[in-house]
Amino acid sequence: MKKHIYILTFLLLAWGNCLPLFAAAGTEGKEFWVALTIGRAPQDKGSDSEFYICVSSKNRQGEVTVSNPISGWQKTYLIPPGTGWLEIKDIPENVIYPFGDGVTKQWAQASGNRYNTGLRVSCTENMSVFAAMRYTYAFDATNVLPTTALQSDYIIQEYPPYGNDGTAFSNFCVLATEDNTEVEITPYNTTYCRKAGGTPFTVTLNKGEVYYLCSQEGTEDNASAVSLSGSKVHAKGGKKIAVFNGDVCTRTPNNVSARDINYEQAIPTDYWGREFVVTRSKEKDANRFRITAMEDGTVVSIDGSQVATLAACETFEFELAITKQMNKTTLPASYCFVEDAAYVSTSCPVALYNYDTGNSYKSKDKNVLSEFVGEKGDPSMTWVSPLEQKISEITFGVMNTDKTTKHFVNIVTETANTGNVELREVRAGQFGFNMVSPSDFVSVTGLPGYSYARVPLTENQNTIYTLKGDGGFIAHVYGNGDDESYAYSVGSAAVRRGIEIGNQIWQDGVTSDVTYCIGEPIHLNAQVGSDIIDYADWDMGDGSTKKGSMNATNIAFDYTYESPGWYDITATVYAHKDCPYSQYPPEDVNIAIHVVRPDTIKRNFFICEGDTFKYGGQEYTQPQKDTIHFDCDSVVIFNLEVGLKTDSTLQLTARDSCYWNGTMYYQSGKYEWKGTNAAGCDSTVYLDLHILTCLELASSNEIYTFCGDDESISLPYAYIKGDIGTAQLRFGDKTVPLNEDNGSFVADMQYFHPAHYSATIEVEDTICQQTIELPVTFDIMYPSAIIRQKWANVLALYNAEKNGGYTFSSYQWYKNGEPIEGATGSYYHSDEPFNSTDEYSVLLSREGAENLFTCPLTASAVEEKSLIRIQPTLVTVGESISISTNCDAEAVLYNSLGVRQQAIRCEGYNEIAAPQRTGVYMLNIVLKTGEQKTIQIIVQ
Repeated sequence: MKKHIYILTFLLLAWGNCLPLFAAAGTEGKEFWVALTIGRAPQDKGSDSEFYICVSSKNRQGEVTVSNPISGWQKTYLIPPGTGWLEIKDIPENVIYPFGDGVTKQWAQASGNRYNTGLRVSCTENMSVFAAMRYTYAFDATNVLPTTALQSDYIIQEYPPYGNDGTAFSNFCVLATEDNTEVEITPYNTTYCRKAGGTPFTVTLNKGEVYYLCSQEGTEDNASAVSLSGSKVHAKGGKKIAVFNGDVCTRTPNNVSARDINYEQAIPTDYWGREFVVTRSKEKDANRFRITAMEDGTVVSIDGSQVATLAACETFEFELAITKQMNKTTLPASYCFVEDAAYVSTSCPVALYNYDTGNSYKSKDKNVLSEFVGEKGDPSMTWVSPLEQKISEITFGVMNTDKTTKHFVNIVTETANTGNVELREVRAGQFGFNMVSPSDFVSVTGLPGYSYARVPLTENQNTIYTLKGDGGFIAHVYGNGDDESYAYSVGSAAVRRGIEIGNQIWQDGVTSDVTYCIGEPIHLNAQVGSDIIDYADWDMGDGSTKKGSMNATNIAFDYTYESPGWYDITATVYAHKDCPYSQYPPEDVNIAIHVVRPDTIKRNFFICEGDTFKYGGQEYTQPQKDTIHFDCDSVVIFNLEVGLKTDSTLQLTARDSCYWNGTMYYQSGKYEWKGTNAAGCDSTVYLDLHILTCLELASSNEIYTFCGDDESISLPYAYIKGDIGTAQLRFGDKTVPLNEDNGSFVADMQYFHPAHYSATIEVEDTICQQTIELPVTFDIMYPSAIIRQKWANVLALYNAEKNGGYTFSSYQWYKNGEPIEGATGSYYHSDEPFNSTDEYSVLLSREGAENLFTCPLTASAVEEKSLIRIQPTLVTVGESISISTNCDAEAVLYNSLGVRQQAIRCEGYNEIAAPQRTGVYMLNIVLKTGEQKTIQIIVQ
């Protein structure tokens, strides 16, 4: 029996159109193949790279084995039973990513080469698998298709590579799942390794081998001309391959700063579609979308208006934005749609990808409130599932990191089904409250029969979610972080052939879990998938057959079984595709169904406390088992269960704000939420919320300058909110106490010497138990005391013996802030007497230190008054004490008994070492003029 059904679910979810639901989710499986594309950090910011695989199990159990079939490496992991979410981050880099960290052009030289880096992921039961690539300031992820969903034909899409530092490339890779796989590749444009655009070539790969192809380098002038979008990949002989596409690093749009990697598994052309609903991301002002055509003459319409006609493999780009007035618009205005969701339809199947934009792409329209938040998010890409495919239930997870803590899911479903959608957290095997309600959905302007919701998920947690919807849905998950983001499709079902029985579609080889009654008509339909069914032959499994023809198609009809039992139905389907016309050979679809006697039908029903259940003309409000007799001798034995309503109280403490059940709270208080519990019954939660106001300060990038003559330094800051606790300044391994003074932090000058400081202000936040750090940069200038006015027209610098021990290598004298030409010695001689309104300073250089000015000195026509300055006065054993004078002096240090300890002759800036014993000392300075000063020195 041949199989012709391929069901897949990206990430873990699916779409809804006017078509029936599919019976299974296809991205769940037991075997997967994973390969990584080439990536890099923007501007090579650091070399940290992180590659990992995530696995989700809705049963929260099982084993996962990851192996490299060529190197022989493998390791087995257990699914955590509490959450069902497994992150695998210890895969050796050499078995999954052969390029290491380094110059991007070296990575691009991998183009045209093969590597032994394909990984096989095997599971003990059906699970979903995702892969992620992360660098410093770069991140993206993809769902991984199971082997059962892989095919032989793919067409590549990426975002045109753009950069201004010689590091922008797009790329894709092909992973073989079987030995001796011949792959024919036709690049859309000439590649980095000079494979000519439009010219096919063939490579042969063994199981686990990965072949890489990179674009040429993208710049402002040639990004689209080197793009690999539209490149075709075909595995000969029907062998299955996995293809991954994306960008090493690019800007989205191309002229917007903030680059990132793009990484997404390519989808087989068998699963492309003609109808889509696209949605804009939360906290972004715009999203870009790109459509790649399979056939010539593909007409593209948005919200019912034709916008483009594409040739085969051609790509068209458009935008959803909050305004047409974006800060760096690169598209014609007719390709920019001011809405959060749009309906896209095409005349032939296409691939459609959603691209999150860089964090500097913002609205410049003052009349439109921007949704942009800080520096959140960078480019990422995800497949958009067509409306022709949908499933009704899936389990998925998010990828939480230290930078990406905010996550969202965008859901699209038929408007009539919004009341059936449930989104619940899964924790320790328990389901939480429904996170989405009908009021969260908004009708799609171009397709009112569909609605969309953009739902925030739990912040800063690797949470698992189950999404259900009886009418079907599609969705994608994304996360916005500090200069990074990720996105991946949460689900899509892709089916070529099947049989619709009632309102459900069954794939080839499936045994239906629905029972049917003898004597009752069963509706069967072979028109499944996007191909055109011409007619069908049927073997009903009870000895009767129905032959179809172009005149009597027998595609859909009602059939009645007169005897109970199991029946193997075979539909031989004759079909063709429409774009362009191509006839398929006949294909068989085999389904087993169970027909039972009416008096053996059993039904289980559930209602909530206080509700009424009506069945067979009777009403029930209590749990009950009963037998109902209908006309035609039909009998139903049913079991009715009644679920209880629940009330609960929740106490939460949060910093600044709290997001709870779809609402952001900023104030403490008591709140009430009404929803449903895990049983689906009414539930009320009473929230007792306490909001902590955390300290928030800001500092400037300005470099401050302070004079060594000053008694203190004052570092300004911007107050935003919160309570200021104790503060200190940290530089190197030293800390200095700070006092707050009307918007500035003040420190005593005694803790500093002339130098350039890159320091951190550390402020304690006692409310939120954290320390706020503010970077600050400042210079301490040399004190003016190292300059001596000798006469009315001469200024000179003291030498190292009298200036504090500094030996200078170069000098430049300044007058009133302007350099004095030729004044580059240790003294300055003016032709005229100094004016008391002029200020003089010197820019000094010394080996191993920054160039620094002296404090300004105001010279005069007469000699200056005496100066005595001593600091610090509170010192530790052996610490230097600076003495500044402007004339000859003698400094004598006495202990508390009046015994002389040490003495020096000094002029200008000098230093004396504190005694080696703690205690109180007196430092007496006697100038040659007879003036003297006594200072108390405390040694700790």
